[in-house]
Amino acid sequence: MKSITINGTKVKIWARSLDAFGWEQVMNMSKLPFLSEQGISLMPDAHAGTGVPIGTVLPCIKAVIPTAVGNDAGCGMRALKTNIRVEEISQDTLKKVIMRGIRKRIMIGDMVWKEPQPENLLPQGWDFNTLPAISANKGWKLATRSMASQGGVNHFEELQKDEDGYLWVMIHSGSRGLGGRVYMYYNQLAKDLNAKYHSKVSEDMYLPFLPNGTPEFDSYLREMQYCLEWARCNRQEMMSRTMEVLVDAFPNVEFDGQFDIHHNYVALERHGGQDLYVHRKGAVCTGETFADEDGTTSFFPNTVIIPGSMGTCSYICRGIQSDEAFNSCSHGAGRALSRTEARQLDLKAEVEMMDKLGIVHGIRSKQDLEECPSAYKDINQVLQDESDLVSPIVKLTPIAVLKG
Repeated sequence: MKSITINGTKVKIWARSLDAFGWEQVMNMSKLPFLSEQGISLMPDAHAGTGVPIGTVLPCIKAVIPTAVGNDAGCGMRALKTNIRVEEISQDTLKKVIMRGIRKRIMIGDMVWKEPQPENLLPQGWDFNTLPAISANKGWKLATRSMASQGGVNHFEELQKDEDGYLWVMIHSGSRGLGGRVYMYYNQLAKDLNAKYHSKVSEDMYLPFLPNGTPEFDSYLREMQYCLEWARCNRQEMMSRTMEVLVDAFPNVEFDGQFDIHHNYVALERHGGQDLYVHRKGAVCTGETFADEDGTTSFFPNTVIIPGSMGTCSYICRGIQSDEAFNSCSHGAGRALSRTEARQLDLKAEVEMMDKLGIVHGIRSKQDLEECPSAYKDINQVLQDESDLVSPIVKLTPIAVLKG
């Protein structure tokens, strides 16, 4: 990690590189008047995003920024270990039973179901009347028809093998259209409020904020929390349906626990003696630090999931306490190329690379190159660069990838 000062703000950097657009976004963040003096942290997977780089940890005092969470609040990962040995899975079983079975039970890609899924799969105990952004324009239908759907772009379901030869399942998915509704609704409210009160945060920074003490602040946090819970329920249901497929293929299969994390959200946390609204956009919480009665602190680590690309390893890790990173780590390998740049890669070469690795994949067109392995940073380098933030405990190699 290196530390620099920009506009009087401490910027702590684990990333080896960041493009010019990303640096412009860092410059904008450094000017925020409600930013904690503890500074900003950029994870090793950092790359330019919308408003702030993906891989940013942004601590604010009495303010939240919808852009610093983004349009997919609750996006995250879920992983499951089985007792199935990968060597026992034939190619016919893999393709015709497991992958075909998953496609029948889960909506792969950005489509939604024609019919609503059961309402008991949704987060319980919520009154949709208290969720104006989500409930607008038949939001209830979106919530029920999107359940058990993966989403497009970089979302995936992957079958993997650990170093002992056992099958794992990993899912990457978010809040689907619900998070987008929440972002657009509250980002506009923030713009309106900032203009009304002549905010010092200029409009061209693309970082309108909601101040604590306003109804909009409380309402945003409530709807964002619903997105987090909905996204977790969605990943859970997708995993449950995948487990049904595995039971069909291997009746004696056993499952050894699941891990679930999210990496786009804001939470009230205490760091350096301050109560801060910590935004993690493409970043994961590694654990919590608690102060004991005698003044000492105790750290309780989280188990985190850090995926690579569809052609490289992913890792299950244990968090390490880091005050400088606000107990955070990367959410994945991070993009090395923009989507436009990735589409210029050699399609034949990328397909041959995946085929040589023996990974069942769906790279068929220039559009698919946006998510090919060469578009991403080296996951092993990323893990090395954040060795002070996480400790790998399981290495997972892909054998089949389902993407929209």
